[in-house]
Amino acid sequence: MKRDVPFWAACGALFVHVVGNAHYGFFRDELYFIICGRHPALGYVDQPPLVPLVAAATQAAGISLFALRMVPALSATAVTYASAVFCRRLGGDGFGQLLTALGVTLACNLLLQGVLLTTDVFQPLVWTVSILCIHRLATAGDDRRTGLWLGVALGVGALSKYSIAFFGVALLLALLLSSERRVLRMPGTWIGIGLGLALGLPSVAWQVAHGLPFLELLRNGSHGKNVVLGPAAFALAQLTMPNPFYAPLWLSGLWMLWRRPELRWMGITYLALYVLFFVLHGKDYYLSPIYPTLLAAGGAQVAAWVRGRWSRRAVAAAAVLAGLLLVPVALPILPVETFIAYEKALHITPTTAENQKLASLPQHWADMFGWPEMVATMASVYATLTPEERARAYILVDNYGEASAINFFGPALGLPQAISGHNAYYTWGPGPNSAADVMIDMNATVEDDRRFCADARLGAVHHHPYAMPYESSLGIVVCRGVYEPLSRVFPRQRHFI
Repeated sequence: MKRDVPFWAACGALFVHVVGNAHYGFFRDELYFIICGRHPALGYVDQPPLVPLVAAATQAAGISLFALRMVPALSATAVTYASAVFCRRLGGDGFGQLLTALGVTLACNLLLQGVLLTTDVFQPLVWTVSILCIHRLATAGDDRRTGLWLGVALGVGALSKYSIAFFGVALLLALLLSSERRVLRMPGTWIGIGLGLALGLPSVAWQVAHGLPFLELLRNGSHGKNVVLGPAAFALAQLTMPNPFYAPLWLSGLWMLWRRPELRWMGITYLALYVLFFVLHGKDYYLSPIYPTLLAAGGAQVAAWVRGRWSRRAVAAAAVLAGLLLVPVALPILPVETFIAYEKALHITPTTAENQKLASLPQHWADMFGWPEMVATMASVYATLTPEERARAYILVDNYGEASAINFFGPALGLPQAISGHNAYYTWGPGPNSAADVMIDMNATVEDDRRFCADARLGAVHHHPYAMPYESSLGIVVCRGVYEPLSRVFPRQRHFI
């Protein structure tokens, strides 16, 4: 059976991710989601339940970075396929579909979201399929089956990241302000909206039952944690984030969407999201899931402009070369020192969306390093305790990355579960060892801990050259004779950020 461009493009995308994804190590948030998934719930402080449950399921047969990274690989593959299909629906021929697939597969932000199993992993697919379904309703008329697919897409979005609410608001506003508002009168549309709301409602109910901790987290994040970009910097980030060489492609798509009245609702959706995330101080990459739509429209538009055989070959070759040039920035395929040299050769400065000091690696790579070594250092300190001390000891750490690394890699080294007051860890409480009076304190100093216990001694210092600076040179202090019971110490550890 003859296969079309979207199929082969998807095969290429899958090959890229299967070969390139499973390198370096587990990302901080990946470890956290695995541990969250081992505490099944309808929701968590900082995310709905789907990604944690999926992350934990990938490790059910044992520790496997490859198994974990297959989930984002498959999601990215589906995005490439859906985008190429969307380009065809917008009138793009085989060349336009190929150009779309190259842009979606090799754009830096989308390529990276196809590597990491985080709450962003399904969003490009969810947004693209949702827009594709609404376009089908607008062009083919009311269709209950299309409405069901829309509901599944929105439901997956609601179960994986709360920011789907911003997408829903922007999409609804765009339809109301465009000539396609008639879609909102179709039963199929409301079947999709109803199904999406029904799938997301249990997680919202969990948030309400626990005092809406996600809103507290958002407030805290907007007051110091996240980098707040000005108008020029935010606009520049959108031009450069996918790939600066692909800006003409997706801008052509945006121009096409605005020019054609029946498609203008997609352009309004982009504008509404842009304004929402900028005004609310959202991170620049929050707009990433909308770019497959713009790239699909761009592929159709460029295909209409560029008709000559050799001209098309030149454009396709340029898209490939531009994509390959920046692949190492978003795919962990180079040895670390080679990557650092490559980044310097391209005059790329490591960046982060948070107000954190960086070393030689961008945050998305740095947070893949140092976790097993940190846990091994912790285990060496724990081994110095007597059997009696181990029976009444607990490990206290500052953040969910450190706690999750210990709880993921630690059991094989005989470590007890680490506790923390950070996000979901706070909701799980201090555990059963409430009478413990020996504390192993991560990221601490002897001077500080002497205020809390009769005897504080430095057990070890963990250092890793590639980790985030605040996760390196960590002092591990052993505190004996803790003055206050754990049941009183733990509530003060709460921090949602």
